[in-house]
Amino acid sequence: MTGAPTIRHPRLLTRAWLVLLLLSNLAIAAIGLQVLNEQRHGSGTTPDTGALEMWGVSAAIGVVTVALALVASFAGRAGRGMSDIAWGVAWLRLIALPVVAVSIAASFGLNGLSGGFVVVVAIAEAATTLVCAGAVRRQCMRLAGA
Repeated sequence: MTGAPTIRHPRLLTRAWLVLLLLSNLAIAAIGLQVLNEQRHGSGTTPDTGALEMWGVSAAIGVVTVALALVASFAGRAGRGMSDIAWGVAWLRLIALPVVAVSIAASFGLNGLSGGFVVVVAIAEAATTLVCAGAVRRQCMRLAGA
């Protein structure tokens, strides 16, 4: 009888996703830093770059969150505190993104969110980070017997 293949090492899959998220967040944070530097030198205007800067700052927070979750995943039972912190920061990040997007729109008008697609992708990426941080938190709680 053949069925769906089972995942024998769920922590390995979670770690792979975390490494992928870490690399993507590093790349996005670098892009955000480049946009900020161009704006400081007069190349970009604030309404045009608001969404990209928001995504870059969110990605920088994501680097810290994913790094905490990755370390907690390797630490096992001892990483429960780190996994709780990563999960909490991931929630705060997901909640803060729409608030920041609305404040950019309120400050600069809808032109401030000319990169509306960037906002949607940033929220989706933050939600993915939350799911992975939650998986690590559950794994650490399971290992700790709580």
